[in-house]
Formats: sequence, structure tokens, C-alpha cells
Amino acid sequence: MSTGTLVPLDAAATTYLLRHADDNLIASQRLCEWVARAPRIEDDVALLNIALDHLGHARELLTAAGNREGRGRSEDDLAYERNELEFSNAILFEIPNGDFGQTIARILTVAAWHSTLYRSWVGSDCVELAEFGPRGMREAAYHFEYARVWAERLALGTDESADRFRAGLASVLPHIGELFVDDAVTDRLGAEGWVTSPSTLKEACIELLTSCLGPLGLSVGPVATPVQTPGRLGHHTEAFSPMLAELQYLRRAFPGGSW
Repeated sequence: MSTGTLVPLDAAATTYLLRHADDNLIASQRLCEWVARAPRIEDDVALLNIALDHLGHARELLTAAGNREGRGRSEDDLAYERNELEFSNAILFEIPNGDFGQTIARILTVAAWHSTLYRSWVGSDCVELAEFGPRGMREAAYHFEYARVWAERLALGTDESADRFRAGLASVLPHIGELFVDDAVTDRLGAEGWVTSPSTLKEACIELLTSCLGPLGLSVGPVATPVQTPGRLGHHTEAFSPMLAELQYLRRAFPGGSW
């Protein structure tokens, strides 16, 4: 829901870049938790590759946010020195992995969102977003295809695999509404031709998800757009704090250290 409040352009750009950097950073951290735990060695490698893609996206967006902010903070400062309330990732990205079926459901959902979002950045009047868009689209397309293949295997496999994938979707899909909320930040950037309103990306994102789930006899179901966006406002789940502590531990244990 838009507030109509006028936000300074650089402040809006910084906030927007941080949101999507945080989404990617937390997605990467969650996927790294699968290392040496995936069902097969090749999936261990695939999940780590997807995690590294998200980490690369996070680094680029954090650097762009730091430059826009103008306070001299680097990507490492923004990743490791902010506290929980300063992170603005959507809740979808931070919920625990669950089993493999739930992780595939999240990769599929996140990839559908990122494919739609990054496509909208290609024609942006913001140079950082316009340059990021094409590469982000390509990598999100790979993530979507990987998850699509596994969704088919799980949904059309055994009764147990199908049940686990359906349960994974049921735990993930209720969180996607937060992605489609417009606010003062997106209004300000939209007025400059920098971004497309998140609410207008909802239909394309759901269509992409449906293109995968429909042939499997599954659906996205109704997607409610919430009034509040807790993750974007820094209000996170109980699972977020221990994950962030693990992510930031080494930097905080050895401040100023280099390798």
C-alpha cells in the first residue's frame, strides 16, 4: 500500500537496492546450509551454485547501495555490520529450509519473482538496475529451470515426495504477497522511471509459477497483498537472528581481519 510520502531520490534508491541485496544475501545463506546435506552430490553442487549466484547479486547490489548512500560503507560493512532491525529482506527468504521439497518450492518461487523483477529492470533509467537486469534474468532462469525439473520429479514421483512438495508450497506461498506491495520508496523511484511498481509485477510472476505448477495439477492459489510488509520494515521471524549471527560471526569475532 502506497503512502504517498515524498522520499528523497538517493534515499529511496539506497533503500530499494538494500532490500533486494538483502533478499539475495539471505537466500544465499539459507542455501549454503544445504552443503553436504543434499540428496545427491550433483544437487550439493547445484544448490551451492545457486547460492553463489545469489551472493554475487547481493555483493553487486550492496556495493551500489553503499555508493548511493554516500557514507563510505562497503559491501562487507553492509553485510556484516548491520543489526537485525536494519535488514529489509522479505520474510520469504529467511524462513527455514525445511526438507528438500520445501527448499525446491522456495527456489521455484524466488526464481519466478526474480525473473519477473529483473526483467523489469532492463529498461530502467537507473544505471545500476539497467546493467544488473540482463545478467540477473539469465541466472534466475537457470534457478527456475533447476527447480522446475525437481518440482516435476517430486510432484509426479512417490506419494511421499508429492506430499512433501505440496507441503513445501503450502509453507512458502503464503509469504509471496509481501513482494508485491507498493510503498513510498517504489512510488518515488517509479515516478523517475527507475522501477516498475511491485503490484504490477504480481500477475507475471504468478503466471510463471503457474506455468510450472499447472501441468503438475497444482496451483498458486489466491495471493493476498498484505497491508504491512514486516520483513521490509525490519521485523523478522525468530529464525532470522540465529541465521544472521552465523553469517556475521567471523567478521564480528575478528573485526578488521583480512584473508
